[in-house]
Amino acid sequence: MRGAPGNRRPYRDRSILPETRSQEGCNSVEVLQNGDDADNLVLSAVWETRGHYEKYLAWRRERGDSDRLFEALTERPGIRFFNVTDA
Repeated sequence: MRGAPGNRRPYRDRSILPETRSQEGCNSVEVLQNGDDADNLVLSAVWETRGHYEKYLAWRRERGDSDRLFEALTERPGIRFFNVTDA
């Protein structure tokens, strides 16, 4: 995701991360910042199941948290799902 230039709110507001980590099925969540472009961010989360994540995302949307985050970004973030392999 890309934060609006100079806007550190998408990842500096750390109060949202403890709430996310406490949700049922959340194994971990981290925000990664590009070392060469401070406005370029990746949110990496591991959930027990996709269903757990979808329940969490619906909760965030109901509260209006997603809309507040989107206001601090230059574009809506993409969501992709990856599975751990045995490779």
